[in-house]
Amino acid sequence: MKVPQTLRLLALDIGAGSGRSILGEFNGRKINLCETCRFSNKMVNMNVGVYWNIALLLEEVRNALRASRNRKPEAVAIDTWGLDYCLFSRHGELLGLPHSYRDPRSTGMKRRVFEKVPKAELFNITGIQFMEINTIYQLFAHVQKKPRTFQYFREIVSDAGYTELPANRPDADGIYQCINHTAA
Repeated sequence: MKVPQTLRLLALDIGAGSGRSILGEFNGRKINLCETCRFSNKMVNMNVGVYWNIALLLEEVRNALRASRNRKPEAVAIDTWGLDYCLFSRHGELLGLPHSYRDPRSTGMKRRVFEKVPKAELFNITGIQFMEINTIYQLFAHVQKKPRTFQYFREIVSDAGYTELPANRPDADGIYQCINHTAA
């Protein structure tokens, strides 16, 4: 593989309130960083919960990719909060808006999960600290409220993974070769 004279990598950071993309260039001696795009990320507060506006987030990711297109990054990495998830049908269709980790539905779920899986065993499996915003407690709350949902989905993908899906579709910008998938 031929190494480019200047290596260009694009990083997208999608936080709870805003997102941005940074283009990093390395010429063999020096790293140069340049912000290429910044956008707002607002949760949608509905009567039934707090959700991410995934359609807007996808559009902002596309905008960030377009803003860097002329610089031709060799790869793209996306970093998100990593706690939330999207459910997809067997046909690849998004099954509703993804809840935000700030949604109160997981309140009290830690105790209920520990009734099913002992705390020590859960820690041995996951190795993460116990916070009610963690994905396992969100999934448990989801199952309690909508138990039939899980018979229809194909896979659970973190919000970070959802931004990866368009890479395999014809509407993708096609300027990147890989996206760093962060599992919840």
